[in-house]
Amino acid sequence: MEFEYSRANPRVTVAFASFEAMHTVLEGVVTDLDEPAARQLFASIETRVREIESRLNRHDPASLFARINASRGREAVPLDEGTYVLLQLAELFRRTTDGYFDLAALSDRSVGSVTGSGSVTETGDMAGSGGMAGFGGVTGVGGATGPEGVAGPGDKTGPGGATGDRRGAASGAAAGGKMADTPGCVLDPATRSVRLTGEGVRLDAGGFGKGYALERIRPLLTEAGVRRALFNFGDSSVMSVGTHPLGDCWPVGAAAGGEPFRLVGSSLSISGLHPDGRAHIVDPMSGRWVGRRTMVAVEGRSAFLCEVLSTALYAAPEERRATIAARFEGYRYTEIEM
Repeated sequence: MEFEYSRANPRVTVAFASFEAMHTVLEGVVTDLDEPAARQLFASIETRVREIESRLNRHDPASLFARINASRGREAVPLDEGTYVLLQLAELFRRTTDGYFDLAALSDRSVGSVTGSGSVTETGDMAGSGGMAGFGGVTGVGGATGPEGVAGPGDKTGPGGATGDRRGAASGAAAGGKMADTPGCVLDPATRSVRLTGEGVRLDAGGFGKGYALERIRPLLTEAGVRRALFNFGDSSVMSVGTHPLGDCWPVGAAAGGEPFRLVGSSLSISGLHPDGRAHIVDPMSGRWVGRRTMVAVEGRSAFLCEVLSTALYAAPEERRATIAARFEGYRYTEIEM
């Protein structure tokens, strides 16, 4: 972990830390903590993120997601309580996004073609789209360089919620895979276990892992008494606490330009192509990589739900986005032309 502490500004102390996780980098700034407390906080944050990664990283044979995928639906896999609740929420979000958020979108099917103008495909991971302008230019506080638990669905979904604005094939799967209109896994509440619904089904955390990790960091910040903080995970998922110590918000710019987003205790997720034009999000309905040049940003309280919704809205046809977003009260989406 990289750690820096600054007292250069007499009005505010600043701690910055960064470390690699989930195939990308997590960066964070917190203010008004003494140095030992800041070091302890960031150590706890790294420990929590590593634990989450150890469960969700399907590329690690020892991870829980890898064990679930290796079962190929032949047997139920026992879950810890946190992962059980996570998969419950994932299924709820699959239904409320009309299937455009789907943990099993990368299940065995033909995914070689690209919809839109993206030119290169790759297997999904948690690296993100790199839609943010970069962390160093966002903070610049006091000479520093660089930059609660998941709630249940009751406070996240509801009629007439999200708003939207602008800036700037048939469903199916390969043999043994999952159809787009069916869940990729089934939970057993009695045994707290999960069973895949087909041999070709594969669960992947690429559409929510960073946001989920940020949401699990929030309780640590609360316990430490942090009132102002900004965290950037992979230049695509951002979570704020309070405001910039020298302003009325945390301004966060998109790499594509436009007016900065003004975060006040809220979160932001941007989904789209990688900066080099590679597609990494699959349309669960067609099994094709999505290559649209328009990125989708979602603002709201939960970093977890912001990432879920930005993934779903980017995959969804433009004419379906407003209907899907309206089900998520307190969340707002923006389309950004690249």
